[in-house]
Amino acid sequence: MSGGAEAAARRGDARRMAVVAGLLALGALATWAAGRMDWVGYTYENGLQPPVDGSFDGAAWASELTPLALVLLAGIAAMFAVRGWAQRVIGLIVAAAGATIVVRSAMALTSAADPAEVVRLGELRAGAVVTAAQTHPGPIVLAIVGGVLAAAAGLLMVLRPRPRRELPSKYETPAARRDSVAKAMAARRGRTAGTAGGGAAGAAADDDLTQRLMWEALDSGADPTEDDDPAVGDGRADG
Repeated sequence: MSGGAEAAARRGDARRMAVVAGLLALGALATWAAGRMDWVGYTYENGLQPPVDGSFDGAAWASELTPLALVLLAGIAAMFAVRGWAQRVIGLIVAAAGATIVVRSAMALTSAADPAEVVRLGELRAGAVVTAAQTHPGPIVLAIVGGVLAAAAGLLMVLRPRPRRELPSKYETPAARRDSVAKAMAARRGRTAGTAGGGAAGAAADDDLTQRLMWEALDSGADPTEDDDPAVGDGRADG
């Protein structure tokens, strides 16, 4: 891959990661905000005092909202720390968290508030009777939107994870370095053989064996002055 193409690929990866991070941040924010709003309002009587009104916010009515919002925030940090299949695993976790938010919120939106659940969550004293209970759709829809955004971010990580970064040459194994140097030396000898007898052209070809290549050859155990091409060697001997 050329330098320009590699730079363009890196820019594309950076843009995609920024989109995923933005979706996750918005999803976590929407889920957290929805959890702080009232989802269910109710009225109860206990026979000792006038009717009493109360309400439950999203974090109380659907206790998993806050932990799931924290999972989404953790996903933002994790996505920048891993690549390849590891990022796909993170994407699956994030997508599952988003789907859980959507399903749980949709259940709260489409079903009537259960009076027995109101008594349990409100810890109402014995004899209390819930006379009215209603859901507030606005905050619940906000939570659904947050879950959809998070699920979309997770799917993007699964389908288009950041590719694994190739290690630079200084991290290559000795065998890999010897192979790289051998290929470079073979290419240099081929250029030298092709320009043999070309005067200045031949001298320019000899300059391709730079000091850096010589040091790398010596470090990998190869001899940069060795010429395995008998034809080239004979040509020098006859000259």
